Amino acid sequence: MLEVLNDADYELFRKVIYDESGITFSATNRSILDSRIKELLRKKNMSTPQEYYALITKSTEEMKEMLDAVTTNLTRFFRNQPHFDAFINYVIPQIIEYKKSKNSFDKTIKIWSAGCSTGEEPYTLAMIMKETCLGSHKALKGNIRSCNLKIPAHRTDFLHNHSQSIRFLTGRTS
Repeated sequence: MLEVLNDADYELFRKVIYDESGITFSATNRSILDSRIKELLRKKNMSTPQEYYALITKSTEEMKEMLDAVTTNLTRFFRNQPHFDAFINYVIPQIIEYKKSKNSFDKTIKIWSAGCSTGEEPYTLAMIMKETCLGSHKALKGNIRSCNLKIPAHRTDFLHNHSQSIRFLTGRTS
């Protein structure tokens, strides 16, 4: 595939995306950025990335449209299963061991899920932690005596549309 962004253009877009949103584009996902900028150029009937860059740096609306176009707008339960497998098999046991090794009263585990547009990711984490609390993960059996799950979420469409199901999944009645 012919690249639209030369190295200098790539750096300009990579930097403005990071400065405006905190999203990092690395060399690994350069082709994604390139293809999405190429599509935006076509959509805007522009011929050069520099022309488009000038537009997004002058218009807040155009910047928002570009940021939306370059981000992955996909959300679902257990998205990227290998990440959740690593979380279950390595991260949670290490956190539990760390918490057990501390002679502190606070054994709270707080988990933050970033970039979850409609809420499936934090609820996946809640389901994993609920199973962990129930001791159904063999590596964790007997390590947890009590569990109180709270999912503070700023209004997500998922939370609004599926609150009855969430109460069932997390065991909450209110």
